[in-house]
Amino acid sequence: MVLFYGLFEIFFFFRINIAAFQQHNHEVLMSTIEDLENILCQPGRPLWELAALAARDGIALSFDDVTLEQGMSDSTSRADVDPSTWFARDMRMTGGFICLAPMPDLSWFKAARAAAKAGIVACVHRMPLADWWDGDEAVLNRLSQEDLEREVIRRQTDGFQAFLQDGFDPLQICLSISLATYRRGHVDALWEVAHRVGYPGRLCVLFDTANGDNTYIYEAITALRRRFGMSIILGAGNFTTGHAFLRAAQAGADFARGPIGTGNLCTTTNVAGVGVPAITVLAQGMTILRKNDLLFRESGRGMTIIQDGGTGGEGNRIKGLCAGADSSMRGTSMMSVLESGAQRIELTDNDGKIRLYIVARGAASEEIVRSVRPRDYHRIVAEGAITAFRVDPENPVTVADVVAHSNGALGSTCGYWGARNITELREKHRGWRVTGRGAKHGIARAAVENPLPPDEIAAALAARNGRGGHGDH
Repeated sequence: MVLFYGLFEIFFFFRINIAAFQQHNHEVLMSTIEDLENILCQPGRPLWELAALAARDGIALSFDDVTLEQGMSDSTSRADVDPSTWFARDMRMTGGFICLAPMPDLSWFKAARAAAKAGIVACVHRMPLADWWDGDEAVLNRLSQEDLEREVIRRQTDGFQAFLQDGFDPLQICLSISLATYRRGHVDALWEVAHRVGYPGRLCVLFDTANGDNTYIYEAITALRRRFGMSIILGAGNFTTGHAFLRAAQAGADFARGPIGTGNLCTTTNVAGVGVPAITVLAQGMTILRKNDLLFRESGRGMTIIQDGGTGGEGNRIKGLCAGADSSMRGTSMMSVLESGAQRIELTDNDGKIRLYIVARGAASEEIVRSVRPRDYHRIVAEGAITAFRVDPENPVTVADVVAHSNGALGSTCGYWGARNITELREKHRGWRVTGRGAKHGIARAAVENPLPPDEIAAALAARNGRGGHGDH
């Protein structure tokens, strides 16, 4: 009897403690689930804030490192989104948020006219390279460096005068200059053209150099600001640090471009090891300008920020706007537009078909360096590449087409957040950092071998439909 009573007490003791243990585990489990829920269900952060958090650990973020989440939206039509934005003070792009990059194969005055009609700004390069290289290269070698710089100024001023005489405003265009041509009186020549044609006191120039964080550039901007006051709009770039953006603003610049090394045809990072990913650079620039009350869109004074090319798609350009940019440059991806100055070549494939290709050179490619430094180019390492890509001559794309496509993409993004313009998107958006695997999440991928190119698919479907409808499925 005593043995039975003892066993019963042991059993009862363990039953009570097991129940208590289970209750404790249940409470711990529910607490853990609640903690996980709080962690997993927290909202994302603005992209500039994600960049700041990553920078604490010495990590810079690129476009592929971040993505936008979905927001509560009351949007009814993506077409209602206003894509306009500031290029710089007194220069608001009513047509969209992209601008043409100053690349010699792309942006000459024909492209600038098309851009102005589409409501955006073109940054015009100093030389129409296609025309230059169609001539005898030996002419280059006979020119002194001084003569070459004067020829650069003459060609751009002639094109600028014709642009104005066609009825365009000087602030519908940005003229690219170098420190060397500035010292030859480049700005004075452009200023005289604007005055002669009837637009005194209206001019926009960009000191176009890979390394914008340069004492001589800042001195030139300060000198021009003192001389012309607020009648001239000045830009500089490229930059990779927030303090470089601040120095440019303090020198008197109205807009600045960054980062360095992201362009599709840029090899600066490979050659020189210089370059910081775009999201971090844009966030740095915006943050430090805001802190010093020099972010133009918020203070009405100071600078705008232009993200340089090489973004790799509309979604990345829009991420750049969220991270801190006011507008986005497009270069290589615009080369095939009907109005570009890019050279076209015809090649015959193995099957005998003639294909049309566009030649595109990076802004610091070997041919560009040779064209501006003919006597000593061999001492300068090129920081740009050259490529050629196929185009369809029967379906030409215009600047207006590209602008419309970019605006459509912006409308899609704003639709996910109920934003009606870029300003609201910056305020409302939230994003996340993603892993390398996560960066591939939104990429269209079909698991097939040897896929047929889209243009050949379209041609085959057109031929099939012409022979008898859609046929059997």
